[in-house]
Amino acid sequence: YQNRSKNFFHYVCHLSLIVSILFTGNPLFFQTSLFGYTIFFHVFIAIRQKMLPPAYSVRYNEVKHMPAAVHKNSREGIHNMINREDMLELTRRMTLARTSFSRIAGCYIDKDGDFEGSFNTNFLKLSAAEKTKKLKLAKAIPYSETNVNLKKDVIPQSMQKPGSMWQLLMTMNECGLKNDALMDTFYDIVMESYRSDSEYAILVFHGRYDIPLKAADKVGLWESEEVFEYMICAICPLEGEYEPGDPECGFLFPAFTDRSRDLDHIVVFQADTDRPHDEILKILGISR
Repeated sequence: YQNRSKNFFHYVCHLSLIVSILFTGNPLFFQTSLFGYTIFFHVFIAIRQKMLPPAYSVRYNEVKHMPAAVHKNSREGIHNMINREDMLELTRRMTLARTSFSRIAGCYIDKDGDFEGSFNTNFLKLSAAEKTKKLKLAKAIPYSETNVNLKKDVIPQSMQKPGSMWQLLMTMNECGLKNDALMDTFYDIVMESYRSDSEYAILVFHGRYDIPLKAADKVGLWESEEVFEYMICAICPLEGEYEPGDPECGFLFPAFTDRSRDLDHIVVFQADTDRPHDEILKILGISR
């Protein structure tokens, strides 16, 4: 606030100089009044600071005098918090009538960790019953409890390089899961590190969401301002013959932050926070 006040009075002083020259022809008139403006400015700031709400004053002083490292970490912590509304906006499109999913791919792994088969198909060509089952699995991830079961992690710049998991995910997303070689590479990387005592499935969904513009009153408009292409991966134990149960872990990539694509973050899901599958973090190349 003080900086904005300084700018305001600088404008006033400059305007006074112009007026002095135009109407008196004497710029010294401005110089003689400058002392008065300076005194008035400091008095104004002092009075305004007294009028600030206590909470604002405390917060301002805390941030102003906070060590640089702490201040940086605090801002990063805030940025890594998930806005529940962002996730709900995505899940509202995970119904039979409004689904934004265009493709689903996956594979099955036996209890010994061996590959048992894979599939890759147009999501909209599934039967209504099958789509309902798969939508439930995909929706379980963004609909889970935010900042508890669902956490947003930063992908370090050091991991955003050729040959990284970030590049593999980017390429999978860009091709809409249609490249089987890329999908097989992803399955192999997951199978190499994932720990499970039972059979499980790796499911990957690809979607395109036309993000509608919203007016200042949050009312949606017809226009679309961005197309958000994303993937949801769900790792699920098998409950029957090729029948996935509720996801144990998974992720949303890229993150959906402030109603927009966020390539520097990934949203990771853990069904059991007391016994998480931390190997998924290693697989994704992130650390906490």
